[in-house]
Amino acid sequence: MDKTKKADQDKETQGTREGMPRDDRFARIAPAEHAENRVQVRKPHARKKRPPRPRSSGRNKGRRSRLQLSVFFGLVLLLCYGAAVYLVVPAVVLGPLAREAGQSLDCRLNLGTFSLSPFTFRFRSERISLTSSHPVGDGKPLLQVGAVSGKVLLLPLLQGKVRVQGLRIEQPQVFLTRERSGRYNLPAALVHVKDRKILSENRLGLAPDFLSFQIVDGTFVFDDQLTGSVHRIKQVQFNPVDTAGVWLQAIVNGSPVTISRGAENLLELKLNKVELGRYLTYLPVEKDSSLSMSGRADGTLELSLPRAKTKTGRRFVINGVLSLQNVNIIDSRNGMKADIPTGGLSFELALPEGRLRIRQLVLRQPSFALKTGSFPAVRAGMASWLGKTAVQRLLIDRGRLALQAGSKTFHFQDLQTSIQEIPGNRIGNGSSPATFQLSSRLADDMDGELTIKGTLARSTLNGHLRVRGIELADLPKTFGNGLTLAELKGTAELDAELLVQPAAREDRQWLHLRNSRLQLHDVQAVTVGGEKLGARRLLCQSSDSLFGTTAGQPFCDRLDLEQAEIRVLLSGAVQLVKDAVENGSPLFDDLELLDSTIHLVGHDTEDLVSLERVLVRLHGLAGRGGAPGKIGLQAGIGKKGLIRLSGTVADKKAQLEYAFKDIELTDVPVLRSWSSLQIKEGRIRARGRLDLPDAGLTGKFVVDDLLAVDPAGGSLQWRQLTAQGAHLQLRPPGFLIDEATLDEPVVRFQQGTDGFFPPFAPAPAPDAWWRDRFAVQKLVLAGGTFGSGREAVLPGWYPLVTGLSGTVEGWPANPFSFTMNGSLEGGPLQVSGRVEDTAVDYALQVAGFPLAPLGEDFLQAYGLAAANARLSWQPADSTAADRRHQIRCVVKNLRPVPGSPLEYTLALLTDSNEEVVLNVEPVEEDGRPLLLVPRIVDRLQAIRLRELDQPGVTLQERFPFLELPDNLEFQAGLDSSDGLYSLDDYAELLQSRPHLRLVVVGSVDPVADGTVLREVLQEEADTRLELENLRRQQKRDQWLFREKAAAVRAPGSSVESAMDAQVPEALRPLPRLLVKVPPEMLENLADKRAEQVRQYLISRQGIAPGRIVVRDSIRVGSTAVYLSLEALYSAGTGENPR
Repeated sequence: MDKTKKADQDKETQGTREGMPRDDRFARIAPAEHAENRVQVRKPHARKKRPPRPRSSGRNKGRRSRLQLSVFFGLVLLLCYGAAVYLVVPAVVLGPLAREAGQSLDCRLNLGTFSLSPFTFRFRSERISLTSSHPVGDGKPLLQVGAVSGKVLLLPLLQGKVRVQGLRIEQPQVFLTRERSGRYNLPAALVHVKDRKILSENRLGLAPDFLSFQIVDGTFVFDDQLTGSVHRIKQVQFNPVDTAGVWLQAIVNGSPVTISRGAENLLELKLNKVELGRYLTYLPVEKDSSLSMSGRADGTLELSLPRAKTKTGRRFVINGVLSLQNVNIIDSRNGMKADIPTGGLSFELALPEGRLRIRQLVLRQPSFALKTGSFPAVRAGMASWLGKTAVQRLLIDRGRLALQAGSKTFHFQDLQTSIQEIPGNRIGNGSSPATFQLSSRLADDMDGELTIKGTLARSTLNGHLRVRGIELADLPKTFGNGLTLAELKGTAELDAELLVQPAAREDRQWLHLRNSRLQLHDVQAVTVGGEKLGARRLLCQSSDSLFGTTAGQPFCDRLDLEQAEIRVLLSGAVQLVKDAVENGSPLFDDLELLDSTIHLVGHDTEDLVSLERVLVRLHGLAGRGGAPGKIGLQAGIGKKGLIRLSGTVADKKAQLEYAFKDIELTDVPVLRSWSSLQIKEGRIRARGRLDLPDAGLTGKFVVDDLLAVDPAGGSLQWRQLTAQGAHLQLRPPGFLIDEATLDEPVVRFQQGTDGFFPPFAPAPAPDAWWRDRFAVQKLVLAGGTFGSGREAVLPGWYPLVTGLSGTVEGWPANPFSFTMNGSLEGGPLQVSGRVEDTAVDYALQVAGFPLAPLGEDFLQAYGLAAANARLSWQPADSTAADRRHQIRCVVKNLRPVPGSPLEYTLALLTDSNEEVVLNVEPVEEDGRPLLLVPRIVDRLQAIRLRELDQPGVTLQERFPFLELPDNLEFQAGLDSSDGLYSLDDYAELLQSRPHLRLVVVGSVDPVADGTVLREVLQEEADTRLELENLRRQQKRDQWLFREKAAAVRAPGSSVESAMDAQVPEALRPLPRLLVKVPPEMLENLADKRAEQVRQYLISRQGIAPGRIVVRDSIRVGSTAVYLSLEALYSAGTGENPR
């Protein structure tokens, strides 16, 4: 409280108490209506003068004493009373009574000061505060009051009742907070205070009754943390006693508000600059956090207080007239916005029913922004709003509307809207619908007009719609079902009966256009995928067409197109026709297409076929009335080609007869090329039946005089191709021919280029797109010619097959078989087989192909003589998963020249028929084809190198069952062996390979063989020595006998010593000598061993002596005989050709 103001009030109160007469003071305190309770102060009457009486001194003295005593006691009692009232009552009020009142409210009640007049019973309390026992937030007091004053009436107090008169509340301050959780800072006891008697059980047993009260300079602060708003009501002046003046006056959130009380219980509320956004969340409607509003309102509200109860209780009626300024409403969730610069509102609100009647709502120059996706929310909001609201008149003057559809925004200007008498569902009987009128000019240079007139009843609009001059380029290019346009041009006009009503379900229609007539002029629409629709005029007429619906009726009853040009995917067109036959067209029931062109394109956006001079008449596709629909089509292809199609549609099926006549293949883009061939000539004619929705064509077609050329120089031509029982399936794509006859086909490829022709074509890969979509049950070829552009067999040689005839069955399905015969370079050629998955099992016979043209190349490059050589080949293996197969080649009479590196290799491979059989692969790893003869030579070289690295590996592979040891062991010192039988398989080998010769080489081991031979020789020498020494011993004995006899005759001599010294040397014994083995003896042993092997194979196995040769070379270090092979072409060279 302001200190100056408080001092002034204290002075005024003091002056009133001291200077004012007693009765004037009471008159000021007590209101006039409680005048009966005032304490009347009477003036004492004037006493009459009496004659003096004679006084008795004793008696008078006693009387004075009693009087003085009575006065004394009276004064004492009065002082006690005043002291008790002045001291005890405030103590009780400030203590127990305030404490009990606070406890009953679950609060702390603090009365700063309290004073009570003991005689007038006027009281005054200052610095009052009420604080919750469990504070929340910042802990501020709920209530603060500067001062409270009043008067307690005496008579009711004597009766046990407390009645307060003239209660004056000065500078009250209320602080109310709503937390984010929605809970208020009020204690529970105070929230339910109406159900509690706060002071009914205090110690005095008294409950106050306030007869009248007054609020002076009050303040109310509401901190709404839930919405983030703070509301302040300041300078509150409340005087309910004033029945004719201002009842309530305050400043609410900066806006002055005055409520006056008039006659007949009518309260008048004046509003000035009220911020509407502050009160949006407190309106009795469904809350939406995405909705925000701002703006100001001025006006007057009249509240009629109830006099009598209705069925729902006492009825309050609020009548208001408001002026609106700068109102802004935003719905961020649904993308809606409204800006209203100025407007006016006159309404009547009945409470507690909550019925609202808007007498008039005027919006001047408003601006609206909507999205097409927000229409359901707008309809739902209007339906909910109109459920409790009746609008007598709604005016929109010079409004603007921005309608966003996808990425495009449409602007409407000069929007004029007038609606009269909109009845709410629960207000009025709604018997008469409201009148509705809307007109607008389309902005953004669209130069269009929109007009709607009709009636509006219970959220349903029924009227007439007229649109003129709409530029299609300004419309959105994204539609339902994922359709997106890259280009849209033209103008549109629309006249229709309009019906807009809430949908019972989300999947039901809400917008109806009846008896509509939609015209598009110079229209051109192009999709992102390249599909196109253009027409000089498009007219759509419908008696009942729907938007936003799943109903089955077509959009147009009749659709007319003049000079149209249509570019559409073939698959899409087929699906559209199929769906139209099965379920009826969603676009039209009748169609007429005049003087138009249709381009059918593939997925690569290239034209498949172009239909010119198209005339289409479709009637009754919807099948109304049970009558079958009719289909008729006539179109031209090129200059002479003609297509006719006619038939009926019934029971979701269509049977149409078609005829193609004189269609040049060059006029059909899809048929202009096949693989790399460009069609130069050819005509097609066909006749048959088309079944829908199967989209299958059955009939016969003939292609005459075809000529197709390859840019590389090849060509394909035939006289005639006739297909019987042709079945063309458009969806899914498929082409089946029962039997086709190809007369005199001629296929030639430019030399040096790749090319194939059935049945020489490889089997199609399993993932080939056309493998399962094209099939010829039987293909018959007669009198054909095939010239390959690929070198085959020999360098520079290109095969030419003539007189080719045969059949192919089931091509190119899995499996298929074929049989062909013809002539290859004057020789017979026959081929037949079967193809299954990647395996090709066929027999190809090409025999006696001469190699003489390559004789010089063979001689110089490889040292081979091919003058008399011939080549034959056929597939040898066709089961490889990677589609590579080997060719079995047979080369006959191929000879090496002396010194050729392939001499020994040919001898290993040439059999008794003078043939070399090899399996070669005609394709390298990178897929490049190789010539057959060089591949054969490469194979020979590979065998040669492998034989050098692993001797004998070739024979092991060719003759795995033969045992061909390369040596035969002999015992040391012996020239014979018991294992000669292990050489028997050489006889079979030499018989199978006539150009091989067996080479036998003996060997000796100087150690092993020398030891054995030396022992034999030493034993022989020792025997001879022993015999010689015996002979000498005999001779010596004879000689000694003779010498002794002579010595006897000469006496005196020593006979014995003389004899010993005189024995001749020839008679003396020889010493033992060690024998050495001569080298010749070892060489002789090796030769004997080799010869024994040779003689065994010749005599026992019958091998010709010339097929076995013993080499002079002797190996040292072994006791075995070594066997090897050499070519017979150059025998006697002394070299091992390996």
